Amino acid sequence: MLDEREGVALLLRDAAGEGRLTFEELAGRLDWAYGARTSQDLELVTRDLPAQPPAAEVHAGTGTSSVVAIMSGADRSGRWRLGKRCRAIAVTGACKLDLRGAELTAQDPVIRAVSIMGGIEIVVPEGIAVEVTGLAVMGGKSVRIKDMQPRPGHHGCTYGCSR
Repeated sequence: MLDEREGVALLLRDAAGEGRLTFEELAGRLDWAYGARTSQDLELVTRDLPAQPPAAEVHAGTGTSSVVAIMSGADRSGRWRLGKRCRAIAVTGACKLDLRGAELTAQDPVIRAVSIMGGIEIVVPEGIAVEVTGLAVMGGKSVRIKDMQPRPGHHGCTYGCSR
């Protein structure tokens, strides 16, 4: 059953990488898949997946590639497309990227955040692995992760598992 769960999880991640699921939809379906007790339960997780668009419609790298706030504010929320690589830049301003409704154009997007006397907030749905690195100059950097229970088959890791 574990192999079946992992197969469904891979299918879901691919669908999200193709923009057919948002981060929030991916997180919910992954929870459902890892909680499945039977093959029939797993079938329900993927039954209504949006169809894969024809190859001509899939444009890897399309989507928002930068969000900039200079002495102002910039916000991306609701349903929007996140590019494979995205820059968030705040200079005495504030950026907010809410990924809960974002459509992914790549499987593992990278957001580079640079803030100079400003602030950047990135909201990620529960259950999505996040790696945060960087340096704060004339500002602060913090990560808040809600307590989670490890998923079945994991090694006790929740976020950024390298095993």
